[in-house]
Amino acid sequence: MQLPLAAALAAQKPKTILLRTGWQTRNIGDVCFTPAMISAIERYLPGVNVIAWMANSNAGIDDMVRRAHPRVEILHAQFGSEGKDMDPKLRDAFSRANLFLYNSGPPFSYGLHERYSWDSSVNGPLHFLFAKDMGVPYGIYAQSFDRFAWPSPVLYKPVLSESAFVYTRDTNSLAYLKSLGVKAPAMDFAPDIAFHFKLRDDERANEYLKTTKLERGKFLVTMMHYAVLDRPGVKEFGEEHLRKHRAVLERWVRETGLPVLVVAEDDREIELGKRTLIDPMPEDVRRKMVIRETFWRPDEALSVYLQSRALFTMEPHSMIFSLANGIPSLHMYDWAFGRKAQMFADLGLNEWAFDLRKATAVEMGDALLAVHRNYAAALEKVKALQGRVERAMAPAFARMATVLKI
Repeated sequence: MQLPLAAALAAQKPKTILLRTGWQTRNIGDVCFTPAMISAIERYLPGVNVIAWMANSNAGIDDMVRRAHPRVEILHAQFGSEGKDMDPKLRDAFSRANLFLYNSGPPFSYGLHERYSWDSSVNGPLHFLFAKDMGVPYGIYAQSFDRFAWPSPVLYKPVLSESAFVYTRDTNSLAYLKSLGVKAPAMDFAPDIAFHFKLRDDERANEYLKTTKLERGKFLVTMMHYAVLDRPGVKEFGEEHLRKHRAVLERWVRETGLPVLVVAEDDREIELGKRTLIDPMPEDVRRKMVIRETFWRPDEALSVYLQSRALFTMEPHSMIFSLANGIPSLHMYDWAFGRKAQMFADLGLNEWAFDLRKATAVEMGDALLAVHRNYAAALEKVKALQGRVERAMAPAFARMATVLKI
């Protein structure tokens, strides 16, 4: 008789996942990936140990992760570079690992946004080559793959093909990898791990909301995307995108009478949010808008979002973990932000995802106000999405269990 997974895990030596994670500290989407993945592993692979090898972190982030997941081992170590040996702590972590796992994100790319940095682009494949040399299977969970300019496919194609699995967080990336001839044993779509982010800091959130006088369920959260002003391929349209954004916010204030909280997913968006979304507004609208003037961690952000009416945002990950925790959220995107924009359509959320080069301010405003006016229906839509996410996420973790031999 086949033992249940939990019983099977209890009957054998605990397995260990070495998790590569923590891409940036300046972006709460990147910060949320680490605790979200640990939470998912604890749910789908109970008893499996996690070593979180952080690309970037700080004391506050480490503390947030440890408080929520006291069993996790956090590792700060250098893989090594020219003239330097690998950190012995990292070599030891590889020796103890039964699976080397790359977390959600977009770290694999070469020649993206007119940037050609071979040194940074080759790091990931080198990690996988070392894992292979150590006899450790490796895999990728829910990443986007935006561009592999020549000659990078010469390296990426065989390394990705020899992965135990490659899951992309959007079907565009999956099709792109297949077009390059990548043929890993398991390749499919899986939802961004931010859908598993649950950490909250209600105390900080409540203190903040007291200072703003924003009331539970009676304000909209919004944010711009810094890339609309400086990224090649979108900055030419940035002012028009922001004009549409402002038009929707102005309509929200005028038709609902409710205020707008402008926040940042990336710390570059604090000053830009004030300058592009608040300052140009008519005086009567501007009086109903509040800017979050300091950066935050995702646990406090989620606690604030959970007290809002809805989100309307150019950034994707605040939207993702708001939806995952029950708050209706609408997304505006430009394909220059990356292939990840496809992931909302992949999960059946077309009605709440808008291509800024095609959608009008009227269309987006209509959708946002429909959420406000038919809130019960919007909550049902969120609940249905959560079910689709669960069904799409489970097979990837089942594949991890197979690789771990549990």
